[in-house]
Amino acid sequence: MGTGSSGTAYIIGETGGVETVTLTVNQIPAHSFGQGSSQAGSSNNPTGNGPAKAVLDRQDINIYSDTTTGKTSSNVPNLGGSQPHDNMQPYLAINYIISLFGVFPSQD
Repeated sequence: MGTGSSGTAYIIGETGGVETVTLTVNQIPAHSFGQGSSQAGSSNNPTGNGPAKAVLDRQDINIYSDTTTGKTSSNVPNLGGSQPHDNMQPYLAINYIISLFGVFPSQD
């Protein structure tokens, strides 16, 4: 019946759109996470600095360095693809005419 600004044709009574859209990883904005250390270690026993324990077969293995030299860094992969997605609000196609002057159609 009618055509929207995008060139899509709509039929009277046609409904569409959704109230919610769950984005996929490719549709969220691209972003990254940086992490690492900016200084070499100053102690091989970081008391009070919250050393973590490894979740391994042996619980006595610590996840911090036994030396005070060097830096550590790790990479977290970039996420998101900034790809577009449909986001049509719920709609109903209707047909109407608004008369600004007089009665239309004429009442003959």
